Amino acid sequence: MTDTALRLAGGGLQVVLARAAFYALGYLATVALARGLGPVDYGAYGVVLSVLVWVEQVSRFTLAPAAAKLIPQVDDGDAVATAALGASLALFTALLGALWIVAPLAGGAVNVREGPFLLRLAALDLPVFGAYVACQGICQGRRQFPSTARAEMVYSAAKLAGVLALLAAGLTVAGALVVNVLASVAGLAALAPRVLSRLGRWSGTALARLLPTAARLGFYMLALQTVAAIDLWSLTALTGPGERAVVGAYVAARTVALVPSLVLLALSEVLLPSLSGALALGDRQAARRYLEATARCLVVLLPPLVLLAALTGEALMTFLYSAAYAGAGAHLGIQAAAAALFALLALFGAALNAAGRSTPAALALLGLAPVAAGLNLVLVPARGPAGAAAAQMLTALAGAVLLGRLVRRSFGPFLQPATLGRVGAAAAVTALAGAWLSPSGPGLLLYYAGALALYVAVLAATGELGRREVAVLRAGVRLPALRVWE
Repeated sequence: MTDTALRLAGGGLQVVLARAAFYALGYLATVALARGLGPVDYGAYGVVLSVLVWVEQVSRFTLAPAAAKLIPQVDDGDAVATAALGASLALFTALLGALWIVAPLAGGAVNVREGPFLLRLAALDLPVFGAYVACQGICQGRRQFPSTARAEMVYSAAKLAGVLALLAAGLTVAGALVVNVLASVAGLAALAPRVLSRLGRWSGTALARLLPTAARLGFYMLALQTVAAIDLWSLTALTGPGERAVVGAYVAARTVALVPSLVLLALSEVLLPSLSGALALGDRQAARRYLEATARCLVVLLPPLVLLAALTGEALMTFLYSAAYAGAGAHLGIQAAAAALFALLALFGAALNAAGRSTPAALALLGLAPVAAGLNLVLVPARGPAGAAAAQMLTALAGAVLLGRLVRRSFGPFLQPATLGRVGAAAAVTALAGAWLSPSGPGLLLYYAGALALYVAVLAATGELGRREVAVLRAGVRLPALRVWE
């Protein structure tokens, strides 16, 4: 590996580890909420939050990633940062007003008790979140990845502290949504000083350069987030009032399934500015190396996580949430497979965004939306939550294939067939060994450690893991001393 590639890989490792800590703290808060609220109220919380997340994530992937993409490409990066922060505040404030107005209609559509009030309460997060993600995008463009990682850990620690305080004072859905707002305030407070110290003058030229990129990225994310949310919205709409606990259990299992993939999405966030910088310099060979390394990392890391979720679904849901959620373990493996495919899809999207091909990616995903809706309309009435999970997995698979083909056209082959074969062999050996055991409770942790150790050993024995990975680990350890990202 070259020094640049090692620094990218080591920096990516740092961000992934920090993101893992972020989700570990956040997940403790999620478990506390699920246990404290119970399946019915937790389902209401999850559905309301899914609407907020849809609005936030579609809007988040406009100005923030546009800043991350443009800052390494231009000479006036500080002016781009100022334009991104100001425009993001304006956009998210406007979204607050819009969601406040449509809350009565949207609240009825989500089929949740007190839906309009809860949606308006959730919407208060929008302006704070908008400033926070703009600061994240600016830091990513400047490759100040540790700054964003620290802010995320502050965010998740604040959310956990707020949930624990609510448990003592009396936990409600409304209180949980207020804690979500306060966590964004804490994250912004941790990151804003880093950004505000290096803002340039306001420039209409910088804003004009930013907006077209933001519009293309936002169109892509609108398509992605819509396709990703159809399973939960369909299950909620097609479930009767007496079966609300089913939705709550599905939300809980969905969260478990998403966590590993969301942690590894940090690699896509590192890849976007890195690919953009390499392509701006005309170094397509370096861009392809970055893509190959990141795609290989996902292909190696995701299969054992999906496998373990499938093998221990009911035991894991009982251990994390309580026996009331155990039934969702039956489809946890399917949801984990869907989440892994969406992580790979998101990586392909980051590569296409860096290459300026956001619109074809968005059109491909929008074409999947009616397919996803049709699958849910057929499978949810027949199979309930398992049908929603299966529809999500099939949709994610189709999306990964479509975007993967677009990436191959832009960058050439990016995955070695030998890697796929070795990963498949390691997963098969791990599955055969793990199927003989039925762990429960804290014994799950030993089971997971042993299964992952076996998986790594098989990959090492086949030559898939070796000196390159040791070099990346060393680079990740040494980076704080080198301070190459700051």
